Amino acid sequence: MKKSPRWRLPLIVGLALLAGIAIGFVVGRAMLEAKWSNPLGVVSPADYKRSSEAKDADPTPPAGAKRLAILPFVRMRQEAAKLTKGEPLEVTLTSFGNGETTGELHLMMRNHAACKITSYSGIAYAYDARGRPAKANAAGESYLAFRSNATEDKDIGIEPNGGKHIHAQVLKHTDIASLGVAHVDAYACADGTKWARQ
Repeated sequence: MKKSPRWRLPLIVGLALLAGIAIGFVVGRAMLEAKWSNPLGVVSPADYKRSSEAKDADPTPPAGAKRLAILPFVRMRQEAAKLTKGEPLEVTLTSFGNGETTGELHLMMRNHAACKITSYSGIAYAYDARGRPAKANAAGESYLAFRSNATEDKDIGIEPNGGKHIHAQVLKHTDIASLGVAHVDAYACADGTKWARQ
């Protein structure tokens, strides 16, 4: 009776291992895609309470505000683009900066509406330089609220039909955040026009 060559068993084991890895990757990716297929949720009352009552907390989105699930940076940008497509006040760039004692949120915005925008609010999501979710507020969450009345510029006036604006908001808990994604949830115009995410 012939003996099988010694290399056959390691080869079979190796092929089985590769097949297991491939199947695991495909199944894992499918599960992630299913999880990410509906990334829009809301800030629950418990979320709001935990965030807003943390010591020295920065602005927190109110209960009921719609927010995106925490996703990898590239996927988050894609989902935010889908969410905000065609909306009147666009955030074109989001970044976080950190100093010795405080940090800052910077947003570049563009007004596509036909009225002069005088106030706005929304949610920003923080990421580190490698694109991983980063702490943005006192309770450890990676998102926070931004509002026009939280800036030093008290005379907000974003001109209509393409007017640009830079939002700068001082923060206390950004740690290593540098990249970001943001969306506007509401604004008001000088002529009384108002818009809010439904």
